[in-house]
Formats: sequence, structure tokens, C-alpha cells
Amino acid sequence: MSASMLVGCGTKSTEGNLTASSDIKIGMVADLGGINDESFNQSAWEGLQQAEKDFGIEIVE
Repeated sequence: MSASMLVGCGTKSTEGNLTASSDIKIGMVADLGGINDESFNQSAWEGLQQAEKDFGIEIVE
């Protein structure tokens, strides 16, 4: 469901008040399990990496 929200908000247009996708930065906070916990944190991290490739966003580590 999180990925579908990113798709709905992403845009590459700079017309009007829309933000260019290169201006989007996303940070992720994981719990003690880290990003390789084979659960929610890992799937969220992999989704962010895919969004970086698909939409040109910048991930802040």
C-alpha cells in the first residue's frame, strides 16, 4: 500500500506548484531489526530503492 501512495504522489512535471521528482528526498527509520530483518523493514527498504530507480527520488541514509 505504501508504494501505491508514492505512485500517486510522484510527478516529473515542474509546472505550477508541482515538485520535480529530483527534489524529493526520503529518509527511513528502522527499528532494532535493521533493514535486513527479513520482514517489514526490509520490504520498506527495498521499496525505497525501487522508487529511487523508478521515480528518481533521493534516499537519505
